[in-house]
Amino acid sequence: YYYLPYFIYIFILHDHRVDAFCLATSDSDFTSLAIRIREDGYFVIGAGEDKTSKAFIETCARFIRLGEEKQISKPKKTTALKAIE
Repeated sequence: YYYLPYFIYIFILHDHRVDAFCLATSDSDFTSLAIRIREDGYFVIGAGEDKTSKAFIETCARFIRLGEEKQISKPKKTTALKAIE
């Protein structure tokens, strides 16, 4: 089941109708997926609990700490961000 998010990402990416991805997880194993999505030029929003790794938080263009609904990182400009604006 570990590779399932990658298959879903590839399936959605093939459709070309998304501008951003939201990864709601506190699992640091998704850091590589977030990196891959950012490398493809998409805006990545992360959401997780206090235990979320610093690496995952920093990889996301924006991160929301669940339970607080407080943004803890400023958006980083990407090509996809310009498409959203």
